[in-house]
Amino acid sequence: MSYPSKPEVPDFLRSKWQKLTDILAKSSGFPAALIMRVIPPEIEVFVSSNSAGNPYESGERASLDTGLYCETVMATHEQLHVPDAMKSPEWDHNPDIKLGMVCYLGLPIEWPDGEPFGTVCILDRKDNPKARDNVELMELLKEIIELDLRHLAETERARREDSLGHILDKLKYLAYFNASPYAILVYDMSGYVDCNPAALKLLQLSNKSELIGTNPSDFMPELQPDGNRSVDVIETAKKQAIAEGRFSEEMSFLTRRHVEFVARLDLLWVSVMNFNLLLFIIHRVDR
Repeated sequence: MSYPSKPEVPDFLRSKWQKLTDILAKSSGFPAALIMRVIPPEIEVFVSSNSAGNPYESGERASLDTGLYCETVMATHEQLHVPDAMKSPEWDHNPDIKLGMVCYLGLPIEWPDGEPFGTVCILDRKDNPKARDNVELMELLKEIIELDLRHLAETERARREDSLGHILDKLKYLAYFNASPYAILVYDMSGYVDCNPAALKLLQLSNKSELIGTNPSDFMPELQPDGNRSVDVIETAKKQAIAEGRFSEEMSFLTRRHVEFVARLDLLWVSVMNFNLLLFIIHRVDR
């Protein structure tokens, strides 16, 4: 399960979700209603209902891979109902039992890309036969929260694209970018976002859409001549460039048509308008 970087939830949304959680606790009669957020390697009580008998406090964290109810919900992307953990060999050792919480009902909350945000759940100290009566309300809360996350993600993406567009415009204005005989590719730690004409020619690409979103190792053989995996070589190169500002070494590359060639790779680490970028400058040396 991967957990890519996501935008922070602003205070006004947290306040909104607090009201929703309080309504869920009051309507269900359960002592605890929670919105959980995964922050690897931990999971956090992001919002906890203001209800009598609730042992959870907002901001509390617990380690993942410890058998928590919510871990199963996030891993399966499905609803989970545990009527009484003490009567279930699968659940009679989970950490929430220490708080007396043996009855659980939880639904997954996900970002628009399907990655887990966390869960919305209710817990009780006894088997509560009315647990499933709350599924419809919890599904409504899930829908509201996921809609908020979608708006948040779209706003952040628009902000990044706008800022990144300004950055790329600045780079393109530099004389060497479009006019350079060397291939120059712009990488933003999630994939290539731009390149100059020389890069299209060197990698035998018909247009930039074939490059955008790909990774450096996509244009390299699986193994370098020294036997090291290209994906590992690139990770090492990126780390050195980030730590020292630059990296330079000869290595093997592949064109889109799988033609292998040797080139010197220069990596430059630049920071512009709070965005960190790597410039991949590739100079073919085997001809």
